[in-house]
Parts: sequence; structure tokens; C-alpha cells
Amino acid sequence: KCRRWRLAVGLSVLMLVIGRTPPADPARIEVILSQESSVYRALYTALQDRLRAAMGDKVQLEARGLPVEASSATLLVSAGIPASEEILKRYPTIPAVAVLLPHHAVADLVRRDRQRRAPATALYLDQPPDRYFGLIRATLPEATRVGIIYGSISRADRADFAAAAKRAGLALQEAQFAKDDNIVQVLEPLLSKTDVLLVPPDPEVSSEQNVYPLLLSTYRRGIPVVGFSAAYVRAGALAAVYSDSEQLGQQVADVITRFLQPGQGRLPPPQYPADFRVSVNRQVARSLGLTVPDDAVLYRQLRAREARP
Repeated sequence: KCRRWRLAVGLSVLMLVIGRTPPADPARIEVILSQESSVYRALYTALQDRLRAAMGDKVQLEARGLPVEASSATLLVSAGIPASEEILKRYPTIPAVAVLLPHHAVADLVRRDRQRRAPATALYLDQPPDRYFGLIRATLPEATRVGIIYGSISRADRADFAAAAKRAGLALQEAQFAKDDNIVQVLEPLLSKTDVLLVPPDPEVSSEQNVYPLLLSTYRRGIPVVGFSAAYVRAGALAAVYSDSEQLGQQVADVITRFLQPGQGRLPPPQYPADFRVSVNRQVARSLGLTVPDDAVLYRQLRAREARP
């Protein structure tokens, strides 16, 4: 009887050992940074914290710079245009997520990426056009005419901005800026028929030599400017909507977490930032005689607007 009992226990232990699944190796996530700066490090830290909170020891993260000579990663995250260009070209068989690059750069990379065999996606740096017009509605409810100035890059988005302005019930007045143009001369006829100027991301329009003449010209005419970054607000724009590195890093982590779930292995299409911040230059608002709600109130208004069907 005792022997049978020991045999039964032994068989039970043996079945447990045989049936036990060995732990899977952690997924290797390599984050390739285009440069070593606070912006890129903040993104990596946010991504790391969010991913470890969701996946624990099922993931192993590593931050790397350029060039990337070799990689055995489960998935690559490329931060910035230089890193994205290298990763998408050199590692077409490794799934990839690109971040910290404007969507026009994503479109250009997709056109050139003919050899990719693994899934890839991107998180745009810029905001969806509807969000800009939502901010204009929230900060300047009396405004009906929105001026917008396009450069050679942002010109490709004209149709998207026109459609978004129409959805917001706003009349869009457009101006075209070429690299060698005088920004003030391009602005003058536009400002005479607008209540607010929207400046979308474009490296030519918002170059170092153009930002301050643009802001000074609009200020003298009493025309508020809505921009795309906190730096634009500090320089003299009335308001801006943008996403910071922490928010973008968290969203990338969420994309990776879903990708690594059993039975998934798919990446979503390129997407705009899900979360954002609103910033207002209160001194500019006072100088223009404007009463603008608190940043937190504006944020909630934009969130509610986007939640509508």
C-alpha cells in the first residue's frame, strides 16, 4: 500500500514536470534614437515604464544610437527621421514602429520602402487637422475666417485641412510660401481677410528666420496665431496643440503591447497621437484683449469634441 502511494506521488510529480511549459524568452525591443537629447530620452523612458508595467519581464528593452550594424530584435522602434530611414531600409524582415517624425515623412518612407516583408507602422508627430480647428473653436469662438500658410511640405495636406475646416464650420483662406519668399509679403494680403492664422508644421514656413517676422506681423495686425508646439507659444503664438515625448512614448508602448499578445503579430496603420497638450500664451491673450479658458478647460473641450460620433 505504501509502495503504491509512493508510486502515485512519483507519477504525479513526473506529470507536473513533463506538463510544465518552459518560460518563453523575453521579446527584445530595440529603440533606435536619431540623436542623444532630452526629447529622445524622455520618449524612451516613458516607453520603457509603460511597457514594463504592462508586460513585466516578458520584454527586454535596449536604447541604441546610429548606426545600427546588426540587430536580432523582436521589434524595432525608430525615433526620428534618420533612425527610421536606416531601420526601414536595412531591416525589412523585422517588425518596426517609427515615431517622432511628421506624417509627410512617413508617406515618403513608405513610398521608398519596396522591400519590406515584416509589418511596420508609425506614430505621427503632428496633430490631426481637426484638432487644430477644434482648438480655434475653443479659444476664439467668434472667429469665422482662418488663414493658413503652406510651405512646400505642408502643401500636400491642403485637402485634409480644407475638409477639416469645413467640418468645423470655418472659412479657410490660404497662402502659399516658397523657400525664397519674403514671409511678411506673403502674409500681408492673407491677414487682411482672416480672424486667426493657423501655422501647421512646415520647416520652411517656421524656419528660424521666419518665425519672428511672422509673429510680429500678426501681432501688429491684432491677428492671433495658433501653432503646433510649446516653443511656438513661448515665442508669441496665442495657443498650440501638440503631443510631448512622454505621451508619444506611452502610445508606442501600447502599440507594442497589443502586437506581442498571443495570436496577434499585427501592427495598426500609421496613426496620429491619441493624447495631447494645450498651451496658451496668457500675456499675448491679454495684449490682444482676449479672454481664453484655462488650458485644462480647453483640453477637456477638445476631448469632448473628439468623442462625438
